[in-house]
Amino acid sequence: MKNEWKGMLDHLPDAIIITDKLGAVRAFNNNTLQLLGYEAERLIDRSLCQFLNKVSATEIMNRLLNTLEGVSQLPVEHHELEIIRKDGKIVPVQTGIVPFISQGIPYVCFALRDISVFREQILRLKDENLQLKNTLSRSKENNERLRDFSDITAHNLRGPVCNLQLLLNLYNYESEPNKKEFLMEKFDKVVSGLNHTLDVLVESVQFKRSPEKNKSLDLKEILERTQNLLIAQIDSSDCIIESDFSKVRWVAYNQIYMESIFLNLIGNAIKYRSENRRLLIEIKSWKDKERLMLSFKDNGLGIDLNKHQKDIFGFKKVFHNHPDAKGIGLFMTKTQIESQGGSIKVKSEPGQGCCFIISLN
Repeated sequence: MKNEWKGMLDHLPDAIIITDKLGAVRAFNNNTLQLLGYEAERLIDRSLCQFLNKVSATEIMNRLLNTLEGVSQLPVEHHELEIIRKDGKIVPVQTGIVPFISQGIPYVCFALRDISVFREQILRLKDENLQLKNTLSRSKENNERLRDFSDITAHNLRGPVCNLQLLLNLYNYESEPNKKEFLMEKFDKVVSGLNHTLDVLVESVQFKRSPEKNKSLDLKEILERTQNLLIAQIDSSDCIIESDFSKVRWVAYNQIYMESIFLNLIGNAIKYRSENRRLLIEIKSWKDKERLMLSFKDNGLGIDLNKHQKDIFGFKKVFHNHPDAKGIGLFMTKTQIESQGGSIKVKSEPGQGCCFIISLN
């Protein structure tokens, strides 16, 4: 080791290694001994490549040394390398590489700075960033699920509450004990159905950290519960509900969504019935290849699809003058069905009623 280099190199803050054109170590400072963990006699004349991992120092030096001829300003290269300590530990280092000529002999100076702490901080920041993204993603999913929950709750409870109000008005108006008792029985059915709806909605909150799993649902039972919830409207409208679940009666599906589909489509059929004929609602299920199909057909007012085809499932889009029209039910129904991988379409003509055809995944 050249003595004039030794004194100068020991005053530098980084580990410094100087090699000849063959990559053999010719000089180093005390910081190098601390970084590599070797004794001085174990470093001198050894190839720098023996202390490097993954990256060939010989290739780097050859490329730099080849640029010396005819170059007035010597090039500097910066790399991130990994060195291997005496104890076998791999340490990442930021390396500045400078070729130079001393007394006509080419050398390369390597300035090595331990960046393991910096690397750990980067990895920790990346991990924290990933955790933050996951937290934000979960928060977004939870917010969407809670918004969905609030929309379903507000919309699906409106029908049963209206039924209770209607039954209460009839009860207060009625004077005959037998008829009062009959109305009270209907009260019990609506309240029982309402309790079930609330139980299902409350149960769904327990799944706010994970999507609700599909359940095996009996379509006939879903229809019966829907009729109990809407019993006052069904009686007052004198409508007929016919169903055919002979081909498919049981289906694995999201319970809240299925009950919401029945409640919205039957409720809409009653709401938009024609005054010129008795309302008939026909509900059928069948299989088309591997998909479950459901249809809800009525003979109500119908919709002019030539005018409203694009808006039929739009948010807050209404097509008839009705005091209770909100334009939310069909929008919510379509959203729920599509979230489960299904689809819904409608066939309708003014004065001829509607037929909603649902394809469930």
